Amino acid sequence: MAKLINAISHGFSINISSRRKGNQLLDNHIHDYHEIYFMLEGNARHFINNEIINIDVGQIVIIKKGYIHKTMYEPGKFSQRLLICFDDSFVGDFYHQIADKLGKQKYMPLSLSSKLEIENIIRTLYSEYVNKDSDYLEMCKNLLRQLLIIMYRQKTDAAPRKLSNNEIIIQNASQYITDNYREKLTLEFLAKKYAMSQSHFSKTFKFYTGFGVSEYITLVRVRNAEKMLRKSPMSITDIAYSCGFNDSNYFTSVFKKHKGITPLKYAILNRNAKSTEFDKNS
Repeated sequence: MAKLINAISHGFSINISSRRKGNQLLDNHIHDYHEIYFMLEGNARHFINNEIINIDVGQIVIIKKGYIHKTMYEPGKFSQRLLICFDDSFVGDFYHQIADKLGKQKYMPLSLSSKLEIENIIRTLYSEYVNKDSDYLEMCKNLLRQLLIIMYRQKTDAAPRKLSNNEIIIQNASQYITDNYREKLTLEFLAKKYAMSQSHFSKTFKFYTGFGVSEYITLVRVRNAEKMLRKSPMSITDIAYSCGFNDSNYFTSVFKKHKGITPLKYAILNRNAKSTEFDKNS
């Protein structure tokens, strides 16, 4: 199973990390908690739920739980980011609904006044978490709730960044994979569909998403299999075929690699559980 770089305890964590060599952030690319990503220095490219987002210093992205994502840094450039992770139970029902709405928006443009206010809250939040004085988690919870409300109040009518032709192609290709994961998808087919050589399509897809083509197809299929295992009475074999896997044994192997347990055990633990917002993510 992929290592959780940003594992959280008590439903919340906040950390600062720096990178000098660039490249990708290797983490668990789907998880059941939200992330608020604040760029302190340098820049980064995010691939979040089939959308390419580039951010600079002082900008924020919000990664909704259940979204496939990857963060990439420019090679040879110093970068530093602050990352807040929290699950629904930590902030409570009202606030996790705000987090869901912010996560669907993904990118958060900030006015100068709100930027200063948000930076002050984040600075205090980080200090509380690091110092761990008495009742620090309650203080963190209150500060995080305040942060979510302030972010939610921001106007979101900023003009979207103009995408390059390659970025548009890759966003379209990743969305096509998401919509057609049940079908037979190959590098040859996708490259031909988007009028590229296989080599060029593979390199371009990796550059903008952080994922190899086959890796991304598999990840999308596993995510959808996970949803079906939570809710469907179908057999493991039928679910495997429904999600584009031609071999149920291979499906079991891949699923265990990503989730740490077999599909059968996952189904036993989660089947018939109440549907959550995580299940509804596209």
